[in-house]
Amino acid sequence: MRVHVECYSGGRADERPRALVFGERWLSVLEVLDSWYGEDHLYFKVVVEGGDRYIVRRDEDGAWSVQQFATARQA
Repeated sequence: MRVHVECYSGGRADERPRALVFGERWLSVLEVLDSWYGEDHLYFKVVVEGGDRYIVRRDEDGAWSVQQFATARQA
């Protein structure tokens, strides 16, 4: 699933997610639990407001997608 991700950009572009945007719905990222590099991808595991958890992936072309989702009750 495609998603728009607002990022903090410090020393490099898209350094860490600050919000996930699904159409008109913005979810603030409360915590980045983990980040890692895959082949041609950058992954972040985040907790958003309300406690839901997402794993989002940034492709080389800058496109973001949701790879995994868990509700606060599942986490």
